[in-house]
Amino acid sequence: MSRDQEGFYSHSFLATRRTGRFRPFLNLSRLNTYLPLAKFRMYTITSILQDLNRRWWMVSLDSKDTYLHVLIHPSHWRYIRFAFLIPAGELIVYQWKLLPLVLATAPSTLALLDCISRANVVAQSSVVQCPSFVCP
Repeated sequence: MSRDQEGFYSHSFLATRRTGRFRPFLNLSRLNTYLPLAKFRMYTITSILQDLNRRWWMVSLDSKDTYLHVLIHPSHWRYIRFAFLIPAGELIVYQWKLLPLVLATAPSTLALLDCISRANVVAQSSVVQCPSFVCP
């Protein structure tokens, strides 16, 4: 293995979808055992309803792909790698450059980014308020 291929490799596999197509899975459970978990508060529907004002306008955002917009520092790319051995005997190495959903630190990272973005909106407007349940 060459120096540029050194790093932490996680188990990856393909599963069959109902359509017959394959879906890739990256198992980061081994890597997650080395990561410190930050405590954060996840807001619930109850906490949101308590902080609402009847005159507020609401927006719903689907954040299922939010993880794919958070860049990982280049010095950490080598920790989120996986490889495929192709029939010709060549090893093809891949590494994540964006925050993967299954990384243990992803939920707290997104909660913090949510808090920062809401605080930015509050700073620019006197109408929008940032409820206390947002920040970790």
